[in-house]
Amino acid sequence: MSQKKYRRPLDLRPCPSRHLFFILLAVHLLALSALLLPMTLSWYWRITILFAIFISAYFNLYHNSFNKIKHACWKTNGGFDLVLKEGKNVYARLSPHSLVTEWLVVLHLMDTANRKYTWLLLSDMLDRETYRRLCVRLRQWRPDVNISE
Repeated sequence: MSQKKYRRPLDLRPCPSRHLFFILLAVHLLALSALLLPMTLSWYWRITILFAIFISAYFNLYHNSFNKIKHACWKTNGGFDLVLKEGKNVYARLSPHSLVTEWLVVLHLMDTANRKYTWLLLSDMLDRETYRRLCVRLRQWRPDVNISE
């Protein structure tokens, strides 16, 4: 990999994930089916749990409420320019606690006001080349070390 290609900003504009949608749908359907099992819960508690499952499904499947970041650009200096769902632009740094696998990336980011953002990216949310470049860059990334400490 050439150094110039590695140093280019990496633009991340994910689309909705079908895999994540079906995983969340299966979890909510399994939770619904668990209410059919014989339990010692009264009808009041079963209706309360059913209502909670429907609210969770609505916000997780329809509104995608767990993902607050719309898109990001990983700059050459190691920082991220984030665009949040509400349209706000934020500059953030990558935390060393991020996770990289071949099908899932969990980015832990922190902005200048010490607010933390967690961004879940599955392999079907980005095109193949962008996802591959992201994984390679994350595996080679090292946090800034302050030598004076």
